[in-house]
Amino acid sequence: MRKAILLLIPLALFAQSKVGTAGMLFLELSPSARASGMAQAFVAIADDASALYFNPAGIAWQHHRQFLGNVLAYHPEIDIYIHHVACVFPVSELIGAVGLSFTFLDAGWMKLTVPGIENEGGVDSLYTHWTGDYFTARAGALQVSYAKKLTEKFSVGISLKGIYSAVYEYSTWGVAGDIGTFYDTGIRSLKIGMMISNFGPDMCYITETFPLPMLFKVGISYVPYETKTQRLIVDIEGEHPNHNYERLAIGAEWSFNNVFFLRGGFRLAQDPSLYAERYSFGLGVRGGPVGIDVSYTDWSSLGMLMRGQITLNF
Repeated sequence: MRKAILLLIPLALFAQSKVGTAGMLFLELSPSARASGMAQAFVAIADDASALYFNPAGIAWQHHRQFLGNVLAYHPEIDIYIHHVACVFPVSELIGAVGLSFTFLDAGWMKLTVPGIENEGGVDSLYTHWTGDYFTARAGALQVSYAKKLTEKFSVGISLKGIYSAVYEYSTWGVAGDIGTFYDTGIRSLKIGMMISNFGPDMCYITETFPLPMLFKVGISYVPYETKTQRLIVDIEGEHPNHNYERLAIGAEWSFNNVFFLRGGFRLAQDPSLYAERYSFGLGVRGGPVGIDVSYTDWSSLGMLMRGQITLNF
């Protein structure tokens, strides 16, 4: 029962929004421990393989092939996990870069119950009865991306993804796209990123039709402090989802010798009670081509959610 409640909490939170509801909300859960440590304020940074999720235009600026693996522990006591892998392959300045990613949500096994009515003292009451069987819930998204610099300071990226979801003996699938832009203003370190994600046709589950969680976001990043050994980068971005109130995210990353990293950030909504994520923090370490990152996010009713990530340049 507790697992079922945890699965429904994000749905309930978003269902109270001013706009309406959307499905496939696992697409909104950040697949990056690094970006999550910065409150997901990453659209104007997008400088690693997680750019495939936050802004595909960012991979046009990358010079090394990179693999990223990430896992989100949805709750420490419940076996609900989201796994994510991504690869970026820069081809050339002329052709651009391509990327491939896969996200998989596994909710584990849950008891299958059916409703019933019992009469006590002439009063009917509802109850649930375990059938003795179990069921599982799973969802996934496979994405391909392409990005290219159109000028020395401006790039565009696009993604196409196939989406699948199954609960018990019912399933559905659909397609969606993302498009992003990245602009280096040339004014000191100021950069601007924009993205529209998850646009596509409505999906149908059993007899219900629902839209995808489309999101428009725009942000700026800036390096206010930098020395030979230290660097601080800040990203501020606004988000406009189709099913919830507008949100603001502010995140920062401090690095020492490009080896040790500390991160922090917070997210604000027009009505904070309708958005679960609030503040986050994280840390990372780099050694040669390998990087390890961990982040913690305060998710209101669910407590602190942990993400772990490994990156490999090759």
